[in-house]
Amino acid sequence: MTCNPFRTILCLLWLVVFFAASLILLPVAALIGHFSPEKKDAFCYPIVRAGLKVLWHLAGVKPQISGMENIPKDQAVLYVGNHRSFFDIIILASILPGRVSVVAKKEMEHIPLLSAWMRNIHCLFLDRSNVRAGAQMVLDGISLMKNGISVLIFPEGTRNKGEGMLEFKGGAFKLATKPGLPIVPVVQTGTREMFEDLKPFGVKAAKTTVTILPAIDTAGMPRTGQNQLYSSVHDEMERVFNSLQK
Repeated sequence: MTCNPFRTILCLLWLVVFFAASLILLPVAALIGHFSPEKKDAFCYPIVRAGLKVLWHLAGVKPQISGMENIPKDQAVLYVGNHRSFFDIIILASILPGRVSVVAKKEMEHIPLLSAWMRNIHCLFLDRSNVRAGAQMVLDGISLMKNGISVLIFPEGTRNKGEGMLEFKGGAFKLATKPGLPIVPVVQTGTREMFEDLKPFGVKAAKTTVTILPAIDTAGMPRTGQNQLYSSVHDEMERVFNSLQK
């Protein structure tokens, strides 16, 4: 598969413009946060969402979104997504309502400007090689959710390059089961075809879907149910993913 050179150039130019503007916007965000963390969130989230939406629009993507009515209102939730592309994050972080933190790999914490925006929207950085750091990330995520900030996680642990879905890491579900908050499974298709599968580097328009499944209430869920939750959610998401691939 080959990329679309025109759309690739547009996306790269937009990234240059956005990060150049960040040299002004980030200090403004820091100043606002000094006086009011809530107003800082109200300033940063719309900027990040707009930046990401422009990026996937320039790439020529028009995701078919269904199931938004399945998202519980007025409370934080744990969004659980399958992971095949960087664009999984780009699309979901721009369309999911309210304040949403994203669990990202530790390496992204060291990318200038990008990491600053990620911290401003409360992203959690996961060191997969450090068990203690992983446990602390869960505690930090629970604290965010108790304060009304939803969390988006990809429990496969890495981008899947093959068919179906990789096994889920069960620890990710503690973010919801410990505080007794809902889990919202989200299935995406087509994102790998718009970026990772292309030769050489670049982007192109592809048919993508975002399917939000019914929320799962974890409040009062018995221990046996919690222990089986990650496998049952995985199987249902994989079933939906495979049906959309046909």
